[in-house]
Amino acid sequence: MCLPSKGEAINFVRSERRIELAGEGQRYVDMRRYGSVYCAKIMIGTTYTLNKYIVVDKNWSPNLMLMPIPQGALDMNSRLIQNTGY
Repeated sequence: MCLPSKGEAINFVRSERRIELAGEGQRYVDMRRYGSVYCAKIMIGTTYTLNKYIVVDKNWSPNLMLMPIPQGALDMNSRLIQNTGY
């Protein structure tokens, strides 16, 4: 029995997580955990259905790694600055 390399094992786990978490609506959070380099590689291009209809045209931006600062926090602290794009 041949064991997978470290890189192959990581790719297998990420592939399984991609399938599982997409169905649960948690994929975006998981992708952000892997970092912007991973996201830029995965989130570029077009996704099609089996009969070649476009599902989504993906275009990654590093700004998507940041979440908006809640308005309540901004109201309480005037020194906070909202993240770019929100």
